[in-house]
Amino acid sequence: MSTLKVNAISDAAGANGNAITLATDGTCTAKITNNLSHRNLIINGAMQVAQRATSSTSNGYKTVDRFSHFSGGGTATWSVGTETSGTVWEKGLRKYLRCTNTANATAAGNYREITYKIENQDLMGSGWNPASASSKLTLSFWVRASVAQTYYGRIRWMGDSADKNFVFSTGSLSANTWTKVTVSIPGLAGKTLNDGGSSADNSSIFQLNWSPFQGTNGTASGTALNTWNAYAGSSKYPDYTTTWGSTDGATFDITGVQLEVDSTGSGVATDFEHRSYGDELLRCMRYYEKRATGAIMMYTVYAANSVGYITWDWKVRKRAGPNVLHSNWDAAAFGTTGLTIAAGKDQARFSWTNGNHGYVGDNTILEADAEL
Repeated sequence: MSTLKVNAISDAAGANGNAITLATDGTCTAKITNNLSHRNLIINGAMQVAQRATSSTSNGYKTVDRFSHFSGGGTATWSVGTETSGTVWEKGLRKYLRCTNTANATAAGNYREITYKIENQDLMGSGWNPASASSKLTLSFWVRASVAQTYYGRIRWMGDSADKNFVFSTGSLSANTWTKVTVSIPGLAGKTLNDGGSSADNSSIFQLNWSPFQGTNGTASGTALNTWNAYAGSSKYPDYTTTWGSTDGATFDITGVQLEVDSTGSGVATDFEHRSYGDELLRCMRYYEKRATGAIMMYTVYAANSVGYITWDWKVRKRAGPNVLHSNWDAAAFGTTGLTIAAGKDQARFSWTNGNHGYVGDNTILEADAEL
């Protein structure tokens, strides 16, 4: 009888270093890591898609899709950066979200923060048991800052009167050096992902935050790390070193954001799950879509109390009925008198009444915003 000998093909398997093992009964067991698809619960974690713009000084969803950003005091610019060599480039991560501290601000109420909100149903369908401390999520990301110090992030678990806050640290970062940070996040007895239905499945009560600076109004020296605490606006983070916040032109970069279920309980992050630009764009369009309309025929409504309309189908069904925005809108040609816009998950309907007319020209840009 011939014997099959299987040698290790990876050192990621365990104490014996074997990724494939053969038992005495002939059973072959393979430990496969870093090849599992659809494990990353974060959309656009590689910062590839930026439908709105590649730079902004405003708060909210303004640059990289699915990531919002906020600042208070001084001024900040948020932008999409590109790597052409080095650590994250070699990992296939070419884009990053950058916060530039264009005018320093270290007063008590000042801050800079990046936020990502996860749909309840995405977490509910992930296999994570939110009520069990032994069931864990693993958050990983790459971070770089121009100022050497420790920075913090947090997770806010909302949805009821007992909001919780989980604070994590980047550790002490070296200036201008990419560092991978891994955070293990346990479940918590008594908490659910949609709090018994008080929050809809397509809403969000679980949000991730990263902050290069927080003033003392939002920090407290006793704030514990890596555990669920009661949420309070006055203790969102531990006390911050003010060096980054006081430095004009200081930068803070983030990319490769991944949140996955820790199926082994090891707290070890798998390699970043790369998805194509097209895949990420479609995922992003569930929340936001921006497109040029092209020419659409004119409607003229002659009879009183009758209605003429144009419908515009979205490329991707939206999370919720979106807010419809527009630019390059020619009011005279479009005929805004008597115009109403009704936006659903699948399309928008532009209606005119009582002798009015409408026309969507080649230069009109429509935006459907259904963000969390």
